[in-house]
Amino acid sequence: MSPWDDLPDTLDGQQRQVARDLDALFTDLWQHGATASLLAEIDRVVRLGVFTAADDAARVQQRDLRPAAPHPPELLAFAEQLAFVRAPIVRDRAVEVLSRASAGLISPYARLAAQMLVTDAARKGCTAAGIVGEATHKEFIRIRGVREPRAHSRYEGTVRPVDGTWTIAGIDVEGPGDERLPWSEKAWCGHGLRYFRR
Repeated sequence: MSPWDDLPDTLDGQQRQVARDLDALFTDLWQHGATASLLAEIDRVVRLGVFTAADDAARVQQRDLRPAAPHPPELLAFAEQLAFVRAPIVRDRAVEVLSRASAGLISPYARLAAQMLVTDAARKGCTAAGIVGEATHKEFIRIRGVREPRAHSRYEGTVRPVDGTWTIAGIDVEGPGDERLPWSEKAWCGHGLRYFRR
């Protein structure tokens, strides 16, 4: 059994939990406005979600690259730093978006935010572990369940050198979730990269 087999279910469970938590917090934000304690709680939920997804994915990637090695402390530090960087972005964006949203948009927005932050964190955790593990190649894989067909699904199973690219939406990118991609190519995408050595 591959270390990757359980990752999609793990990430789906994390996404559901973060979406539930954010839905309640975003409803409160929409109804009562941005209080310091509410914003701090949004930060906490986002930090926990990002850290957990990045750490779980990094552990899977690390076990795949170096099965007998202990989990490197720099990967924990990376997950923690990513969580602290992402939390204010999600929090501030929620304040902005929900200030002009209707009540019916709160839950879909919470689900979208949860999906993007968990998947993005998992991708970044895999990449960090690939770098630490001195990977030479990367494979375009599905790390989440299929939500909708994507044009770039045709790349599943393709391999590139670690510095290679794929063309998504007409843009040469390092892989799925690349910062250069438009949101339409990142939202609901369940792809990531598996790093390995040849």
